[in-house]
Amino acid sequence: MTSKPTGILSLMNEEVLVPNASDAQLLQKLTQQHKGHSEFKVMPRAQGDGFVVHHYAGPVSYLIEGFVEKNRDQLPGELVQLVSTSQMPLLQALFKQGGASGIDAPSPSTRGGGGARCRAGGGGDSRRATALAAQFVESLDSLIHMLQSTTPHFVRCVKPNSQLVSDRFDGNNVMRQLREMGMVHVVRARKQGFAHRYTFERFTMRYAYLIKGRDALSAVCAPAYLEHLQHANPPPGERRDCVTILAMMVADKVLAPDGWAVGTGKIFLKEAQQQQLEVAREAYLLKVVTEQLQAAIAKSDITALEGAIAGALEVHLQSPLVGEAQQLLALLQSQARAAAALHTAIDARDINSLEAALAMAAKVGLVNDLVQHAKQLVAQLFDQQKATKALSDALQRNNADALRAALAEAGRVGLNTGLVKEAERRLNGLEKVADLDQQLQRASQGYSIGLLTELLQRAEDIALGTLVVQTAQQRRSDLQEAVQVHDALTRAASLTADASGMQQLLVRARMLSVRTPELISAEKSAESALAEQAHKMAAAAAETQVAAEAAAAAAAEQQRLQEAQAQAQAQTQARTRAAAQPEWVSTPAGDSALPCMPLSERARRLQRGTSLIKVAPDCDRWKESATPPVPGYPCPHAHLPGTNPFSLPVLPTFHAVSRRWLREHGLGIATQ
Repeated sequence: MTSKPTGILSLMNEEVLVPNASDAQLLQKLTQQHKGHSEFKVMPRAQGDGFVVHHYAGPVSYLIEGFVEKNRDQLPGELVQLVSTSQMPLLQALFKQGGASGIDAPSPSTRGGGGARCRAGGGGDSRRATALAAQFVESLDSLIHMLQSTTPHFVRCVKPNSQLVSDRFDGNNVMRQLREMGMVHVVRARKQGFAHRYTFERFTMRYAYLIKGRDALSAVCAPAYLEHLQHANPPPGERRDCVTILAMMVADKVLAPDGWAVGTGKIFLKEAQQQQLEVAREAYLLKVVTEQLQAAIAKSDITALEGAIAGALEVHLQSPLVGEAQQLLALLQSQARAAAALHTAIDARDINSLEAALAMAAKVGLVNDLVQHAKQLVAQLFDQQKATKALSDALQRNNADALRAALAEAGRVGLNTGLVKEAERRLNGLEKVADLDQQLQRASQGYSIGLLTELLQRAEDIALGTLVVQTAQQRRSDLQEAVQVHDALTRAASLTADASGMQQLLVRARMLSVRTPELISAEKSAESALAEQAHKMAAAAAETQVAAEAAAAAAAEQQRLQEAQAQAQAQTQARTRAAAQPEWVSTPAGDSALPCMPLSERARRLQRGTSLIKVAPDCDRWKESATPPVPGYPCPHAHLPGTNPFSLPVLPTFHAVSRRWLREHGLGIATQ
């Protein structure tokens, strides 16, 4: 049925090329050619038009309807023309000489037409179409050729159920597939010989722990060495180790002495012997797995529990320990997930995540330092939220005390965000402003214009416009005015020229709201200067008056002197006559002048009060005096006999001038 030209596939390919081909004609040809073949028969009409082929897996029915058209597998001609002109390399490769569609691309001469003939596969210039069955045969031949040139290993795939759903195993369906694939016959044949073959390494890895911790006795192992290795004491190696394991299993009556052999690279076991080893291995594993489960449960370690449970499931351990371990593992895994959630939430520092993780930890009974840390972090985050709100409120209020308290709370709860930095900068600025206000207040109470100017400049730099700044500005203006008045008073006091201007400055200084110590000192200096100037002016006026009175007295005295000269001439003549006499000469009794007399007498007369005292012109006082006491007047001294005595009237000017002269010379004058 597979040979050419009468095989089923060959007849299908030929029918595609026949004009007016149909499914009925193809079925008729197949029936005529293969009606006598044992593996071919016509399908009963009750089931439809078709045929049945007995494959190695069983009979398969084929309905003939659509065979020819499906085998042709032809695309519409217009589509082939369109795709064949594409510039994409993939499409060019797919449709090159018919490509996967089995249709040759039309030549340029036929691209303009084709119509129904192209759709039917009968284009005049087209090459012959390749049927789908022919493509299948070619692909199958290529696969067989490749398999024959290699050493293939087949993987038998078995469907667990016909519904194609998971977790459902249909034993009858699987057994049917194994029987149809011939696997049952293969297994039966393998069991009749050494069905199980292990390399030395694999055998040692699988069964060596059955004798772990035991010494290989020569009496037990030597016969096996001699039988299978032809030496009673073979050299160490994997081959000797495998024989040692088998010999000790035989000695323990776990393994039959026959049914196994040792080759040059493998251990050969029959089915019964392999089952004996597997039973021993399973018993040992059950014991080990039970111990592992107990240790893992006591340790409460996830990795140990997973390994122990996996081992228990592998050996199909039926023990309450498995359920206990699985429950403990589920609990520990839940706690691990809760711990991981706590770690993630702690790293994220998110309150909602932390609360959810803590709820998960409480649900699975997780209690450790991590949970405590998470709880502390939640409390800290709540405190930080409160501190953040307090910082925001303090920043809005722009109050230094509130900012200081909020920053202290933020430091206590470990808050370190941009808001904290902003609050620190704001507080620093407010503290600087407060410090500047205090400095301005202190400076406003002093008298330093330079300090006030410097502080006001700093206030202007930070745009500070408080009441303290305004007060400081006013204070500076007052101090500047006080300095101006002080400078003006100082200049006026040094010049002492304009008394009225100085008086106006003093009035202005007394009206100032700020009076500096310098200004007060300048006021006192100006007042002293004014007083001294007034005193000088009074003294000058007194001197002027005295001078005027002296001039009037001098004029009167001059007149009197002239009169006295006339009288003196007369007296001179009289004295001339008496020149030889040594006694004193007295003035007439009616004269107002006093006669000349000795100094002691003059002193006595002074005590009694006299209008004028005269002494001799040649006395010592007169000689020591460089000038007369009153310029232009004769010396008011008495004279010796023979001189020209004279008398002066008692005048205020004489008294005022002569009294000073008499004091300087130790004399005095008395009035009547």
